[in-house]
Amino acid sequence: MKSLKICVVIVAEFFDASIEILDDKKIRFGELLGLLPHLAKIPKFITNLPLAIKEIREGVSDEYMSEIKNEVRQAIDVDNEALEVITEEIVTWLVLTFSSVAKFAMKKKK
Repeated sequence: MKSLKICVVIVAEFFDASIEILDDKKIRFGELLGLLPHLAKIPKFITNLPLAIKEIREGVSDEYMSEIKNEVRQAIDVDNEALEVITEEIVTWLVLTFSSVAKFAMKKKK
């Protein structure tokens, strides 16, 4: 069980890197360049997403969720209260994203 952790950390890092753009609602070239390392992780995210969803469906232990939160805490600067919310929201977002992509793929095959 590590795919969920990988996906959550990648998303947290990307969202954290996007904050500057969202703060002033202006996109600067330097900010876009700052996102490139995170965009380079998209293949790793896509590869791990189906396994991450499987981990969620099988059940995530409190110990594993703590491990994920510790990884997120190391990846981005966030306080404990925000960490709880951020981690749970990212897991929910992963499930919704995977479900949407799966539905889209099924419709496209028809």
